[in-house]
Amino acid sequence: MKKAACVLIGVCLLSGCATPYKPNGFAFNGGFDSLELEPNYFRVVFKGNEKTSRERANDFALLRVSDLMLERNCSSFAVVKSSNDIKKSALVLPATQTANSTITSYGNTTFAQTNTTPSNIGFIGSLEFPRSTIEARCSNETPDIDRGIYDSKFINNSLRSKYKIN
Repeated sequence: MKKAACVLIGVCLLSGCATPYKPNGFAFNGGFDSLELEPNYFRVVFKGNEKTSRERANDFALLRVSDLMLERNCSSFAVVKSSNDIKKSALVLPATQTANSTITSYGNTTFAQTNTTPSNIGFIGSLEFPRSTIEARCSNETPDIDRGIYDSKFINNSLRSKYKIN
């Protein structure tokens, strides 16, 4: 049973798509978490799965910030802090083998012969999970990318268009 569960988890991890834009989910699914640290000041963390690029993780954290700011009628926002990192994990799937047995009887004597051959040699791999963290505050200043001040609606529309999100 444990072996089947390990194989199932491995197959689920190795198949599938990049993390979609959604709240953080169960296990390896990823998604965003938001925390309002004080009025109109947020920390957003987007965690991707192994199929998610760093760029996508960063874009989705920025999209979440713009969503939060638009909900609060903030025409622009200032990025106060940001960081991007990678969490690395190892995936180890056990090796399996197949056994074939032949039993032959001659009179009162029974002979058994068993041949064991490896079905696979197992799998060891490294998985990388990108994470992007942004702290931002509402700002009604004129957008200025050099100062880290972004137009909430423009960023929102640009990223939704880029990733075909309604």
